[in-house]
Amino acid sequence: MYDFSLEHRKQLMHFTVVGKDGKGLANTPVTVVQKDHQFMFACGGFESKEIVEPADESSKAFYEERYRLWRGLFNTATLPFYWG
Repeated sequence: MYDFSLEHRKQLMHFTVVGKDGKGLANTPVTVVQKDHQFMFACGGFESKEIVEPADESSKAFYEERYRLWRGLFNTATLPFYWG
């Protein structure tokens, strides 16, 4: 039987939010955004060659934009390089 709980990915944290004067800011709304993590979230990077060697210059911008969006979601890739 599989355990589908997320408890192994959760941790209780306590933060103290302070102002420029170093004093605590009670009852102040705070937004926390996670910018990175150690989990290797991957996908195939098989279109990466099109960024470096586009079929034509008009397609380069298209693949650069796709890479920008891809990089916003994934933090590692499987690249299309194989041993002969």
